[in-house]
Amino acid sequence: MSDIRLLAVDLDNTLLTAEKKISAKNKYWIQKTEEQGIKVVLATGRGVERTREFWEELSLNDPLVLVNGAELWKTPGELLERHTLTGEEAKILIGLALKNKAGYWGYNLEGMVRSSDWTEKMYIQRWLKIGFKHEDISVIQRLKKEVQSLNHYAVTQSGPLNLEISPWGTSKAYGLKKICAYLQIDLDSVMAIGDNLNDLEMIQTAGLGVAVENADKRLKLAADALTASNEADGVAEAIRRYIFKAGSKGLEVRKNEFASKKD
Repeated sequence: MSDIRLLAVDLDNTLLTAEKKISAKNKYWIQKTEEQGIKVVLATGRGVERTREFWEELSLNDPLVLVNGAELWKTPGELLERHTLTGEEAKILIGLALKNKAGYWGYNLEGMVRSSDWTEKMYIQRWLKIGFKHEDISVIQRLKKEVQSLNHYAVTQSGPLNLEISPWGTSKAYGLKKICAYLQIDLDSVMAIGDNLNDLEMIQTAGLGVAVENADKRLKLAADALTASNEADGVAEAIRRYIFKAGSKGLEVRKNEFASKKD
């Protein structure tokens, strides 16, 4: 056994398959991790209503880092901490999306709201996250620069064609630090697994940062190690390798090995 005391794992394209399912192998090894007294923290851009089912399926009892760190929960029924954007801030952001002809959506305190359901009443609510999407990557890049120039928001991405905007100072790394302080666990005793840029600071913050094989190249280069893809039980393989010290079947690749192969 290793000295890892907490496993932080992203959901979409990391733990979940393309069909948004948890494989039997991933489920088995996560539950085995939990049985050893190691905390398993789901760290995702999703809100509580779209994360609860996976927390329950895995029979977890541990805290959650949600909406890219804007909400921290002790359990899905007990809030620990929340950070929000005002309705006026949301209005500014949606204005940028409309100006650039980008799709948009958001998470308020009740859940996810798509652009098709957006009304003027939305601007008197509090928001955990606003998202943009566009099929032209250059539009997303331009929007990213515009939002960052405001120096008032946390900006990240869970894919190349989207943008996720949260309250200033929030991130999965921020959430992980707060949860570790709450649980009195040193960050050096954390293994974090992810696939995209909203996981970048989290895997850099953890004692052991792992990227799945299907991860963004920038995440792979920042990670301490790689594991198999989300479609090939990469979370399970990382757990076996680094928590239970079992063989990796050649699926794990060290950071320096990947870097030597970069373009």
